[in-house]
Amino acid sequence: MNVSQILDDLAAGNNIPILLVGLVSVCLVIVILNLFYVIKKQQNRAKLRRKVQVGEHDQYPSLYSVGGASVDYDQETDKVKRFVGRLGEKISDKDEKRQSYERLRFLQAGYRSSNIKNIFWGVKLLLMVGLVLLGILLVSSNLLTTQTLPVKLVVVLVLAFIGFYLPDAVLKLKISSRKSQIVEGFPDALDLLVVCVEAGLGLESAIHRVAGEMKYKNKPLSDEFELFNLEISAGKFRRDALRDMGERINAEDVNSLVTLLIQTDQLGTSVAKAMRVYSDTFRTKRYMRAEEKAAKLTVKLVIPLILFIFPSIFVVLMGPAAIRIFEIFANK
Repeated sequence: MNVSQILDDLAAGNNIPILLVGLVSVCLVIVILNLFYVIKKQQNRAKLRRKVQVGEHDQYPSLYSVGGASVDYDQETDKVKRFVGRLGEKISDKDEKRQSYERLRFLQAGYRSSNIKNIFWGVKLLLMVGLVLLGILLVSSNLLTTQTLPVKLVVVLVLAFIGFYLPDAVLKLKISSRKSQIVEGFPDALDLLVVCVEAGLGLESAIHRVAGEMKYKNKPLSDEFELFNLEISAGKFRRDALRDMGERINAEDVNSLVTLLIQTDQLGTSVAKAMRVYSDTFRTKRYMRAEEKAAKLTVKLVIPLILFIFPSIFVVLMGPAAIRIFEIFANK
């Protein structure tokens, strides 16, 4: 039985019970996944509440975590990571410029493990091989037996392409999500920095204090601030550490602040006054962005109005008249 026969049976109403069972099963799976998500979210909130109440403060939180989660040193997990890393080491790009670019992308995504590049390439290899095997099973099954050989090869090649480039797409989404999270929490961090610097703290001490305050609200931004302090403690110049932080975050607002702090460091001007002026300018910029989004809202509402609201209005207004006209012509 091929796909066309299944569709014909469904159109004729022969497999309606099977279709209903499938829909019910899909709905149950979605409900169960949502329940797990809600339970996990509540557990995370309860855990965070306990940490805040107890006062659990790590000096450098999550600096050596992978993807924002704590590193698990379970032996079985380590074995899997080493195996995948050995596979990826054999096929990874050996070009230095390419390696530097990939290392920066991993840092932007929040991955700081020394073996993350090899693990990434190992995952790409395993996914490609797994999807190729899945494609071979598909072309040998009943679904694609009637297709020609070029079509089968295209199916296998497409699955291989998806398996090889899917980790790149996931990494890109991770970078974008982390960047958005940092930008979202940056205004609050900037206000705290201004308060700390005007209170008499040095820049490094102020950034360290803000990192501790932002740890539970915006963990990626807190990690970047703590990593900046670690680089300063290791002997790196402030301007170099600031540039590195700007490259890791790669956000316009953060790069502007980094440029301002580097200029104040080179010219010897007051950091507190410069940050106060930048904070006021940044607040004005936020208001202008909000006004811009509000002005664009009316244009963006045109599409849902045309697609969803206008048809329902037409049905409500014209429906009774259409029914009445149909009844009049039917009675004649």
